[in-house]
Amino acid sequence: MRYELIGLSMDYSRRRSTTVNPLQGVLALLVVAAIAVATAWSMVPPDPLGSDAWPDAFSAERALTDISAMVAVGPHPTGSEALEQVREYLIQRLKDIGYSPHVQYEWVRPRIRGNESGRRAESVLVHNILARLDSGKTGPALMVTAHYDSVPYGPGAMDDAAGVAVVLQIAEALYGADIQNPIIFHLSDGEELGLLGAEAFVAYHPWAEDVEMVINLESRGTSGLGLMFETGEGNKELVRLLGQMVQRPVGSSTFYSLYKQLPNDTDFTVYKQAGKVGMNFANIGTPRNYHTANDNLENLDPRTLQHLGDTVMSLVKGLANADMESLKSDSDSVFFDLFSRWLVHYPEGFVLPLAALALVISLFALSRVGLLQRERPVLSLVVGSIGFLVSAAAALVVGLGAIALIRLVLPEARATGFLEHHVPAAAAVVSAMAAGALAALAGMMHVSGLAGLWGGALVWWNAAVIASAIFLPGVTYLFVFPVIACAAGLAVLSIVGPSSGWSYFAALLPGIALTSVLWLPYAGLLTLMGGPLTPFPVVPVVLVASVAGPMLVGQRGVIRWIPAVALGLVSVVCVALTYFQSV
Repeated sequence: MRYELIGLSMDYSRRRSTTVNPLQGVLALLVVAAIAVATAWSMVPPDPLGSDAWPDAFSAERALTDISAMVAVGPHPTGSEALEQVREYLIQRLKDIGYSPHVQYEWVRPRIRGNESGRRAESVLVHNILARLDSGKTGPALMVTAHYDSVPYGPGAMDDAAGVAVVLQIAEALYGADIQNPIIFHLSDGEELGLLGAEAFVAYHPWAEDVEMVINLESRGTSGLGLMFETGEGNKELVRLLGQMVQRPVGSSTFYSLYKQLPNDTDFTVYKQAGKVGMNFANIGTPRNYHTANDNLENLDPRTLQHLGDTVMSLVKGLANADMESLKSDSDSVFFDLFSRWLVHYPEGFVLPLAALALVISLFALSRVGLLQRERPVLSLVVGSIGFLVSAAAALVVGLGAIALIRLVLPEARATGFLEHHVPAAAAVVSAMAAGALAALAGMMHVSGLAGLWGGALVWWNAAVIASAIFLPGVTYLFVFPVIACAAGLAVLSIVGPSSGWSYFAALLPGIALTSVLWLPYAGLLTLMGGPLTPFPVVPVVLVASVAGPMLVGQRGVIRWIPAVALGLVSVVCVALTYFQSV
């Protein structure tokens, strides 16, 4: 087959290469591994600052003093004598700073969950602690809030004494500062009984009308980074400010989009329903300690406290002097952090144009697969598409097998279902899933070829782009940018011709790198969260494998099975390490 290009003839069939060599596969694997290491490094919270830190900087050591005082009384649920002691401490603490706090007393009836009629249980008396820092001018106020009650069966060191300690330190750092906007500090009661303190404030307190923006602090574990996981409507300018003001911003519109689909609530839910805008922060590491007696000082990670405090204090300082009116918006942003260092954000209005662009490039690339896969191009695409599904099924089956094996050798995982703090156990599960996915792709390789595997995966990636653009716009970035990179690489390769395996490597590398950067954080996060989410790392593993896999299994003969076998051996070794660590 010959093609004419600008008067020059070239024999395309002589230049075509349909396989890669082991070196190119190793390099692709090293790229994924390097991004995995960088991702793991980025998820480590900063070292805690001591009590000698500057007064306007957040210090985890100073915050621990307040947390220790709160948890010293043990569990302190609403209505308990222990909570009264905590309340007295917090009031005195605010007075010592220089504020004039007051307590809002209200009887509130908790809603009965699952009751569509909205019927409520018997009334509960809640005590909200409030203090105000006026700016000398009237205008919309910023409210910084956390709840000071705990569950009856745990001292609540992170949930939510840590949040209260952050609020106190911000109140202390800003006291006497020259600020443009009034700030209300609200330590709410009754959150654990159904957001009662927040409801009482919105319904009955006169300051509620002044509040324009809310920063809420929560927790769902005792470690991890402080994550911005929820915003109010019209978050475009707020997200921009978060990226500008915070040194290590961590957040994603994926969390926000998925959280909206869940039945979970925090105090921030009440404020959103009241039309307030703002942001909700929480850590989600070591979730097995959430709402248990293990939510104590011993299990609290001071580094988590430092990151949460750094993040919220920097944001509140920015909001204290921001033009509140300019932060209002009619639109949302799609946003995500890169290695907890940079926040990428763009208007949600770009979602559909980006999805259309990805589809157009993909259709063009898929129409040219025949130039790369001369024999049976349609069949190669069909087999590649099936290969994606088979690899997903294989990864899930093998991963579930690894999870079952881990639970046999690790008593703690058998009892709780969680794998966090057991790095070999988590590595065993992820490597087993990757081995299953690559084995399936290797089995399809002799029929589909490299281009078929690549193009077949693009079919499903585009389906995900379309579905997410319609139903979950905030999630779309996870699919659309890898699709654009991969489809553009395939299209360019079909134009210039694959003279060697290095052509495939150069064309695939941007898609491999981008997919790994966007998806590997979720593999780590889901593995560490564990419990019912333990099998869910299969999603990022399969997606990364669908892009990087062709480079790893694209060799001729039995050599293409080596990556799957190697990862299987890694999983076996990690299971053995888990066993020996547990005995």
